Amino acid sequence: MRIKEKVSDCVTKFDLKKKLKSLNFYINFMKKNISTQLFDNLLKSDFLIVNKKGLQQKNKIVFSKTNTFFNLNPVYLLKNLKQFIRLIQFIEKNGMLTFCTKNRQLRSILNKTGVNFDYQIDDLISRNKNKPNAELLLLIDGVEGYTEKQLFSVLMKEKRFLVQTINLIQNSNNLNFYKIYNELNKLKKIIFLICLIQQIAKKN
Repeated sequence: MRIKEKVSDCVTKFDLKKKLKSLNFYINFMKKNISTQLFDNLLKSDFLIVNKKGLQQKNKIVFSKTNTFFNLNPVYLLKNLKQFIRLIQFIEKNGMLTFCTKNRQLRSILNKTGVNFDYQIDDLISRNKNKPNAELLLLIDGVEGYTEKQLFSVLMKEKRFLVQTINLIQNSNNLNFYKIYNELNKLKKIIFLICLIQQIAKKN
């Protein structure tokens, strides 16, 4: 993809000692080449930044020994977010969105504001006896204590076939999950996710 190649070539020309200047150039370059409201909101919410190294990072930015972060590949992230948008558009009309998370901030905000269509907060093994005909399981931060094989087995037993994950776990392709490689470790990221879901529902 030409955008990826151009970004890579431009970034490597910068002196590593000028980290801030390099990052600003990278952001401005991407804004010119992917000029969308979604990308602008990604920048404002820090959704392009994570604190852990992984396969989908583009560059490491070091300000000090205790202040290091990685910026994600915006092309892959936008692609995955657009898949998520299509899933929300489908489930809003045909079923229910289920949040499976231990993130206290996210759960608190959902309990206060919710989203403007059918949703619930549930565990991996559902506590809800009246399951919807169609369900999108939003699996956030991963599930501790389960191997990939065990997780897949539980989901099949629970008849949860449509799963979107948001975490920094490198899963194999055998799970057939929709994946957003990120971490909801900041309030700005949580608000971005909820606002994105709300806006999709309004336009759908």
